[in-house]
Amino acid sequence: MGSEGCRELPEPEERRIIKTRRIASTVSEDRPFAAAFADANGVRLRHFLSRSSPFVPRVLHPDAILPDDDKGFRRRALVMKRNSGVIGGPAAAAVLGLFLAAGMTLAAGLLGDAAEGLLASRRVVTVNGFAEREVAADLAVWPIAHSVSGDTLAEVQEQIADSGALIRDFLDQQGFDAHEISDSVPRIIDYQTQLPGLPNPPPKRYTAESTVTLRTRNIDSMKAAMQAASRLVGRGIALTRSYEATPRFMFTGLDALKPQMIAEATVDARRAAQQFAQDSQSRVGAIRTARQGYFSISDLDAFSPERKTVRVVTTVEYFLVD
Repeated sequence: MGSEGCRELPEPEERRIIKTRRIASTVSEDRPFAAAFADANGVRLRHFLSRSSPFVPRVLHPDAILPDDDKGFRRRALVMKRNSGVIGGPAAAAVLGLFLAAGMTLAAGLLGDAAEGLLASRRVVTVNGFAEREVAADLAVWPIAHSVSGDTLAEVQEQIADSGALIRDFLDQQGFDAHEISDSVPRIIDYQTQLPGLPNPPPKRYTAESTVTLRTRNIDSMKAAMQAASRLVGRGIALTRSYEATPRFMFTGLDALKPQMIAEATVDARRAAQQFAQDSQSRVGAIRTARQGYFSISDLDAFSPERKTVRVVTTVEYFLVD
């Protein structure tokens, strides 16, 4: 120790080891800790300085002050009680082990609670809710197709106009307004130029087809007119039937029904979720996700096209809570 310039220290009752370090001459942030540590060990803190790399503080002996060297560093003599149980030794290792064990136990408990909460938040049930309504059609379209034939275009044009006038007169007698009736452009077929070489050509060269369309919200009047359509045949009008000329009944009031039907479907879905929750000894929580299905409108049956069935299916995902 003489080579480091340290004076000999008196031997206390406990054996002490004198060590010297070269440390910077600036006060560190560890001074409050060092002061408390020195007070606990019954010595007075004279100086305590540290480098940026921390080291375990030792008790400073009051008589271990060393002079400055030529590089502006001051050497300090540090006194450490060997096997004192305060710094180092088996006792410190045991205390450190206890703290580590307690920390690991606490962390494991917190992680377990977090995992349990995560699993609980993922307990969900997905159900479908169904709602159905029977409604009456509020719009009807009746295309009345008729055809004529002739050897000249003038003859065909005259017959088409006469037939259209008779159909309009019939609809007027049934109580429909003029703005509900419209005429289409005639479709004319010339068998000599368009379909030459037919093995059995029709007796007339031209055939023309036209359509008078009735579009009304008076569903009952239209049904009555359809039943009386045989009168047109009796007046010499050749009615034609095709897919395009099929009467159609429609329902246009879906927007007014949507909120009520979605609410009904949601109630139905929650009823199903409650059954699942009862079976799993839990209860239904808040809605996690909800998807509205498509609204479908179909005929009530093949013989009642004026009656419609409106359906919607919603998919709802609920949380299950204990």
